[in-house]
Amino acid sequence: MPETIWFSLWKSKHFQKYILEDARTLPSFWSACGQHPALLNHPVKTIQNYAKRAVPVVLHGDGAAVTMHIGSNSKSCLFLSFRSLVATASIHFLMAAVWTMACSKGRFNTSKAIFRRIARSFEALMDCQTTGGFFPVVIWTTGDLEYFGDFHHVARWNASRPCCLCSVPKEALQHVPPFETLALQADDWSLPRSHPCPLFQSLMSPQSIAPDYMHTKHLGCDLRLLGSVVWMMIFELPSTESLEHRLQTLLHEAKAFWSATQSRSGLNNLTLGMFCDVNDKQCRKKYPKLKVKAAESVACIVAFLHLWQQKMDHTNKAHVWIKLSLQASADMDIILKRHSAEWKLTPEVHSDFMTCTKTYSVCMVALQNHYWNQENRKLFQADTFKGHWMLHSAELAQYINPRWTWCYSGESFMSSCKVLMQACLKGRGMLSSLHKFIERYNIALSMDLAESWQLK
Repeated sequence: MPETIWFSLWKSKHFQKYILEDARTLPSFWSACGQHPALLNHPVKTIQNYAKRAVPVVLHGDGAAVTMHIGSNSKSCLFLSFRSLVATASIHFLMAAVWTMACSKGRFNTSKAIFRRIARSFEALMDCQTTGGFFPVVIWTTGDLEYFGDFHHVARWNASRPCCLCSVPKEALQHVPPFETLALQADDWSLPRSHPCPLFQSLMSPQSIAPDYMHTKHLGCDLRLLGSVVWMMIFELPSTESLEHRLQTLLHEAKAFWSATQSRSGLNNLTLGMFCDVNDKQCRKKYPKLKVKAAESVACIVAFLHLWQQKMDHTNKAHVWIKLSLQASADMDIILKRHSAEWKLTPEVHSDFMTCTKTYSVCMVALQNHYWNQENRKLFQADTFKGHWMLHSAELAQYINPRWTWCYSGESFMSSCKVLMQACLKGRGMLSSLHKFIERYNIALSMDLAESWQLK
């Protein structure tokens, strides 16, 4: 539980490395981010000297498909962790692990029982005086859309009103809403709340659910855009070469760009199945989607923007919209990278960021409508909930830079947990494998926190 981990870190003398690198960062965080709708009226502000003592903490949860088998099927395991926003690095600490197939959903709900204990543990640390006066405050919770729907008990992404931050109806996702409708009202923190998830009854605000920039943009909108762009360059642009030759030529051109710019490579291979259904080459039934990892999609956006500018028909309005979409997507990432050390975007920078986001969204909607109405093709899918969630992430950037809440570190930690769980599964059932997993994790954490002389 968080309580045990917090005290252990303090006693281990690794508190500075894993929790609070420099106490001077606390006032700067609360000054910059304290106006967030979930924090404006937060009870922590009633505690004396909270801005010098309250350590902002972020939760992360997600399920990982463990490839080894229990019985006849591969099973998914949920890993719950937390990390400090003011640590030397984004280091996660495991709070719980549970097989998703073993979670009960009735009266004795497993996720509610786990989050109830986690909430009580964090609340017990509030205004703690025994760890140098520093205490954790859970600021945001992060994860993917499935995790929020299944374990935070909020509306699912495919519900009639899918957004837990606003009341947008599902049918309105095909339009780009006025940005003022995305603004959140400050939580008045009238406690206790009536909420199905124990985390939001008194520990956190329901507005503490952070729209993840990685899942919504890099693994959402960008993959839809890239899939359609690759399809256009392979099937729509004039060429007399074979399909296989066109694929290899495009891959070679992309690799040449990454090599020339000394940037991260986005693709090592390119096949038809990586961006569209091999049985639906004309995109009449399904929307294309490029199958790459999140960090790779960032590199692909920049590379395919460069290639599209060389190959496009500058007199074709749809081709111009594609260029604008790629450029806006690249600019969004550039802005965040340029201001990566800042807690939030300044009003001027945020205005530019919102302009790029709106350009991206509007062009995608225009492209989807254009190719469906003119050619009866499913290209440039824009009416997904991830597109709406990306707009929320951009709007909230005026309170917190999306880089601080994105899930890259959480996904990396989850992958490590997955490897450990795979090793613990050999010859064991679900409960015994969980017991062994926690045992080995505790041993590894204890060795990491131990002083060098204790290991001799």
